[in-house]
Amino acid sequence: MADQFIISSANIDNRKGNGLGYLIIKDLVKMMDATLQISSMKNKGTIVSIHVPVGKN
Repeated sequence: MADQFIISSANIDNRKGNGLGYLIIKDLVKMMDATLQISSMKNKGTIVSIHVPVGKN
């Protein structure tokens, strides 16, 4: 989905930020042996779900 630390200079949508949030969460999810699900609908919003296993031996 994203390459680490690649930031486009084309700001087509006038979005603020540098896009590091996804990269940070992706690494945290991997360290916790969790799963990440992202669902997005244009002009509606985005749902981000993180499922963390509990009671794992």
